[in-house]
Amino acid sequence: ISSSDAATFGVGAVQVLATTLTLWLADKSGRRLLLIVSSSGMTLSLLVVSIAFYLKDYVSPDSSLYGILSLLSMGGVVVMVIAFSLGLGAMPWIIMSEILPINIKGLAGSFATLANWFFSWLVTLTANLLLDWSSGGLCALS
Repeated sequence: ISSSDAATFGVGAVQVLATTLTLWLADKSGRRLLLIVSSSGMTLSLLVVSIAFYLKDYVSPDSSLYGILSLLSMGGVVVMVIAFSLGLGAMPWIIMSEILPINIKGLAGSFATLANWFFSWLVTLTANLLLDWSSGGLCALS
């Protein structure tokens, strides 16, 4: 098994576990709190990842700091997946199903799904452009 396959499996397993936890937490802690925690966690973890990638450009690949930055970026991605699964992954779909009237639920749900996948495609399309610009992405502006 290759390291990329193991990483994909690991991230998928973490996402399944976090989503299962979300189902339990949704009614106990409230949707608003989960969305706030999710957004904050994603922001912080992606900031850590972008700083780690940015700093890797200035560190020798032979140094121990390079390995630490690699682990930090991997940890940041795992935390981001957990944070996403805790709120922004599931909550908008749950809230949408609760607030829409039955007569437009199908059309509105279809439009929301189309918009979601369109913007996911747009982010995927622009990711390589950002990586070509700076491996740290937008962190290089600061």
